[in-house]
Amino acid sequence: MNTAYQIIVLGTPYYLDKLMASFNDMPYISFVNVVEINERLPLLCLYYGQSAEDKVRRYQIDLAYRAKIEEVLPIVPAVDKFSEYIPDALGSINAFVLSKEKEVEKLKNRILSWFGLLDNTRKIFISYKRSDTTALAHQLFDTLIYKGYIPFLDSYSLEPGVDFQEYLMNEISDADMFVMLNSSNYDQSEYTKAELLAASRLGIGILQVTFPDSKKFGEADFSSHVKLKEQLENDIKYPQETVEEIIYQMERYRAQGFRTKRRVLVDGLKSKYSGEQMATLEDGSVSVGTTQAVVYHPITHVPTSEDLQLAFQSMSKLRIPEGVEKRICYYGIHCRHDKRSHIDWLNQYNLPVKSEDVSA
Repeated sequence: MNTAYQIIVLGTPYYLDKLMASFNDMPYISFVNVVEINERLPLLCLYYGQSAEDKVRRYQIDLAYRAKIEEVLPIVPAVDKFSEYIPDALGSINAFVLSKEKEVEKLKNRILSWFGLLDNTRKIFISYKRSDTTALAHQLFDTLIYKGYIPFLDSYSLEPGVDFQEYLMNEISDADMFVMLNSSNYDQSEYTKAELLAASRLGIGILQVTFPDSKKFGEADFSSHVKLKEQLENDIKYPQETVEEIIYQMERYRAQGFRTKRRVLVDGLKSKYSGEQMATLEDGSVSVGTTQAVVYHPITHVPTSEDLQLAFQSMSKLRIPEGVEKRICYYGIHCRHDKRSHIDWLNQYNLPVKSEDVSA
């Protein structure tokens, strides 16, 4: 497969072998030298600062310009080393802190988000049985908030007076990952069983946290696992290392879950227009030809007006002939009525990109 996305490494890299190995199953992402840059393809410069020498290094690349067009990600071992290790030209850019090897997976996902190959919403749905795992769910929720994720936990995230089930299903369909706290009584709730079934059907990445007495569920056969050795007790505070391990494993599989969710969406689009000629374009959009001329930009969450703008910017870089309609496609089978009403309202206007629900 030809290169579609380029990464340049500058400064003094560390843990680079592990980062490069993590992209082995993505041949469309290439690490290139400065002289190999193709200006027509998306580019991200990783600038590693590991010493004061990195602050004054010189390259045949205009760092100030690349920073201005948001093509540089500074990387430092600690926040307080930024001004000492990173060139002044990159002073306005927020750095990625890579302090230990386990954080390489998080860096990989940040790169994928930058290229648009992973949702940057960082939404996490926590599915749990209240009588079993409320304490652990609350610990996980608080830590995810601290780390910049947007977790959903019914006891914290639902407003009074809303349709409980409608909101739950909408949040599952919008999530990057589904974290299942598989306690012994998980299947004793109709809500948790419905949540797991919905996540499985939508192709959402499932991280299953199991205990010594956990049961097996067919919907979670292909999920990732974190096996806890502690016997389940709902009123205890778990070691923070346990919570950190759950989040680490979740981050490891978030990109894989995104690709599965996107594949389910694209398969739904192909099924809906099975009689049409289709082709996948270089940014991942899908063209539908013969009886209609449309290019679809798949997104794995419920679209907003900002998504329409970002999709238009992405598709504007492609060689799409005049007269070809541009659309976002999404899976809206569990979309909340108020969000669907907003999407329908946007579609009434003569915007350059419209939205289409693949499930409709």
